[in-house]
Amino acid sequence: MKFGSLLIFLFLCFIVSVSARTPFPMKPNGATYFLKKSESPYLLEDNFVLAAKDTLKIEAGVVVQMGSLAKMLLNGTTEISGTSVNPVQFIPSDSSESWNGVHFISTTTPFSVKYLVLEKAFRNTVSHADGIFEGTQFIDNYYGVRVNASPKVIFKDCLFERNRFALSVASSKIEVENLSIRRNVFGLYLEGGVEFVGSQAGIVENMEADIRHGSVAGGKERVPLSVWQRVETAF
Repeated sequence: MKFGSLLIFLFLCFIVSVSARTPFPMKPNGATYFLKKSESPYLLEDNFVLAAKDTLKIEAGVVVQMGSLAKMLLNGTTEISGTSVNPVQFIPSDSSESWNGVHFISTTTPFSVKYLVLEKAFRNTVSHADGIFEGTQFIDNYYGVRVNASPKVIFKDCLFERNRFALSVASSKIEVENLSIRRNVFGLYLEGGVEFVGSQAGIVENMEADIRHGSVAGGKERVPLSVWQRVETAF
């Protein structure tokens, strides 16, 4: 194959691969958004707001590719049902970029997140909501997840790795089972008013601190430039 023909072939393959992505649904069928593996990968380029009356269900093996402006605000029933073999993935559409993050804010229905890989977001939060993360991996985010004013959030068999601030908790109750927070910059932040139930033995090998008491809100905790330079080199 000549070089020019090869370039055309590769370009056409790229177009096909991009067009094969399913746009993230913005209008529910009835009151339920259902993301299927057979229609994966999905592409979310902007904000997605799940209303309190609506439901989001994502089956095992679904990949959602996030544009740099993508943000998910989940105020309704959320059921993410990955498996250890076929996890759900929230990843950037461009591997060199990050995206805004996912926010669990439902005050009426507990969320259920099983075997989700959540990668390269700026900030993920749980605010005033309760629910469970099981088998979830928070990888290479700026803020892995911040839990604030939540009645109870369960972390079971969860991994935090390569985050700048892995897990921060304020005015909430969290229960952990087989929690691994390793190779982050900062591991666990306990910001006050926290009830922590479970073992902290898996919080080890973080670059600046494994467990700290204080606050990461409002820029009160600043990391020296020399630390970030070491972080970028190590990552």
